[in-house]
Amino acid sequence: MSVSHENLLEIAARALQAIASGEADPQVLAYEALDQLGLRRPPGGARRFPVPLARSISTTTSVGSDEANQGCNPPSLGLVRTTSKTPDDDVRKSLVGAQARETTETAVFGLEVWSVDDACNKQIVGLRLDDTLLSLLEKIRDEFAVAGRDDIKLSLEQSVFDKEHLGNSLSALGIIEDVHLAFSVEPLGSFGVDITDLAGEFCVHVADLQPDMNLASLINAAEQEISIIGEECICLVLEDRPFNSDDVYKKLGDLGVVEGSQLLAVREIRPKGSCPRCHRTYGVVRDVTCGATHEGWGRRWNKCDYNCYHCGGHIQNSSTALNCCTSCKGFWHRSCRVDGKT
Repeated sequence: MSVSHENLLEIAARALQAIASGEADPQVLAYEALDQLGLRRPPGGARRFPVPLARSISTTTSVGSDEANQGCNPPSLGLVRTTSKTPDDDVRKSLVGAQARETTETAVFGLEVWSVDDACNKQIVGLRLDDTLLSLLEKIRDEFAVAGRDDIKLSLEQSVFDKEHLGNSLSALGIIEDVHLAFSVEPLGSFGVDITDLAGEFCVHVADLQPDMNLASLINAAEQEISIIGEECICLVLEDRPFNSDDVYKKLGDLGVVEGSQLLAVREIRPKGSCPRCHRTYGVVRDVTCGATHEGWGRRWNKCDYNCYHCGGHIQNSSTALNCCTSCKGFWHRSCRVDGKT
């Protein structure tokens, strides 16, 4: 028997209206619907009528007849399926999904990391999926006591991470719980630079520098090579850029100081703060005259005999522009090279 789509809707609509008004038993209506559709009745009478079919029809009693006509699908083999969905369901599902993603990203987990050089395995804990690769490398340095000047080559299976991945999150790099990482340590190569002055009086080569050393390390090494003592200092210039006090704690690699760099040293006199002998700062007086200060300490004018605390050179009675320490009663040149003629 062939039944059209319109007949199916009409049969379903009449059944729903009868159930909603309470005029008929849902099982009886379902039985009659099978007869109208030309389908075989279940054996054993209405008492053995398939319960899911009767229940699916009876659950639609809360829906009005107009809504049932619009939301009802054509039945297939006597099985009536109904769906009920509200806009709040979509909102609820999206909120639950967002909450689940947030929980996953903030969940704390640990990773097993293998050190190729030490041939040992350790667990790095306290990680989150939104942590960066840089933060993971810092934890690895702390756990395995890797020196700051050494470079860590971290790998996951066939992937090796480098500097361009440092800002990426662990989840973006595929570093999740239960994966196994391995790393090896590669010492950064040392290099050297040449330093000259404007007058061409010296040209020194400072070697064994590392890219992660700060500028202050290079300046101290250069002053030792040039034999700078006292309050005489040097200011380094790279090409047309003079380095200032804000640069002394920056890394050489960040400042562009690399292998083969040609640096220019400019001499200057700058107070260095403390007494070279007692290392106190509160008793230091600058730009004084030796003879007047000596007599100010209550000493005889003809017993003025001092040597510089820096270079050990003799200080004349008439010497000016000296620094002195009122605690240990001594003097030193502001620049031993200029004032002391050494």
